[in-house]
Amino acid sequence: MKLFKTLLALALTCILGSILLGFSIFTKAKNNLPVKHIIVIGTGAAGIGFINEVLDQNSAASITWISADRDNPYDRTKLDSVVSKKISEEKPILYNKNVANIKVLLGKKVISINSKKKIITLDDKSTYHYDYIFLATGSKPTKITTKSINKSINGLFNFYTLQDAKNINAYIEQNNINNAVVIGCGINGLEAADALFRRKIKVTLIDKNEHILQNTLNDAVASQAIEKNIKKTPSIRWYSRASLKNIIEKNGILEGIELTNGTILKTSLVISAVGVKPNTKLAQQLNISMKNGALIVDETMKTSDPSIYAGGDIVLIHDKGTNALTKSCKWGDAIQQGRIAASNIFGREKKYQGSLIGFRTSFFGNTLVASGLLKNYQPHYKIVEHSGIDNNGRIFYHKIILDKNIIKGFIVCNNANHARRLRTALAEQKTFNYKKFLKKDFRLKN
Repeated sequence: MKLFKTLLALALTCILGSILLGFSIFTKAKNNLPVKHIIVIGTGAAGIGFINEVLDQNSAASITWISADRDNPYDRTKLDSVVSKKISEEKPILYNKNVANIKVLLGKKVISINSKKKIITLDDKSTYHYDYIFLATGSKPTKITTKSINKSINGLFNFYTLQDAKNINAYIEQNNINNAVVIGCGINGLEAADALFRRKIKVTLIDKNEHILQNTLNDAVASQAIEKNIKKTPSIRWYSRASLKNIIEKNGILEGIELTNGTILKTSLVISAVGVKPNTKLAQQLNISMKNGALIVDETMKTSDPSIYAGGDIVLIHDKGTNALTKSCKWGDAIQQGRIAASNIFGREKKYQGSLIGFRTSFFGNTLVASGLLKNYQPHYKIVEHSGIDNNGRIFYHKIILDKNIIKGFIVCNNANHARRLRTALAEQKTFNYKKFLKKDFRLKN
């Protein structure tokens, strides 16, 4: 019996020793796993999403986060609120942490990527090796060009970065600005104009197209509803089918502008919002598959180079509303794309399923929501339109595009409380009883 107990104790000791040895080997192996070095280029939504996923996963990977922007990563969708003084200039900041394994380099430009040696070079000639790159370079504003713009002009601004918003605020306060011109009547231009309007500044809108948001909505009736509402606002003027011809300045200080139609407008503040385009300069150096000026990525956000992932404005994604590949442009989608890219780099497989491309914006008291197929739809599609005057005296206009009672797209201008239901129906792609919807939500008799 004594011998049996001795042997049993010895056996248990051996088993326990084996378990501890195995755990020690596993722990050692785990701790000796190679730590990936990842370069994240860009501090827009996709870059922020990527870093948020890194933090959530508590990854020990070495990250170098690089941006030409000098401000800490921020929410670009809040720039109009900064200019209107609704929020402080610090409020949009989303990341100002000090994390040991995340090195943030602001005010630095990546000028080249050597994909064979896996080395990037910055504008200060410093170099960094990488295992993976996440490209999140976003878009860049289109510059207005005239023969008269050949130097820096005090009073002429873009409206795209937080620094732009800060510069505009400082200029308004230093010069007691009471009127301004905004060139470009896309969403960005209208939001910039609205921010100035909220500060009691008279605004003149200049647009080369016949109608406001003409290229975005592709619907003259919707644009005209907006235009009629704008004309009711005394402090807003609008010039259509007009472009900038010359900047009028004296000693580098803005005094006014001349339009192509001969009109001369005196002003000390001009904001250029003539559009943006994907910032793919770096990607074009590489042998990466592209189409229509944007990068092609798979469902994991990986490009044709297996060590380079990408997200945000520079990639093509699947539009659930049209089933077409289109450029990504929504802040929330870019955040998700960044998160999915990070998950896949760290071996946690996730797939990006695409998005419903659309937008929601407000300006001069108008609310505009649109999504799905807004142009080039089939002749047999049914168009349901509804318009009138809302309780605030503004014109409203609603358009629903249907294929066999399945929503393919919609536009809602004002009276927008029920736009969410339309978006949900568009996403679900199920039969939609639009007659019941109109009767219930808008109390229509027919």
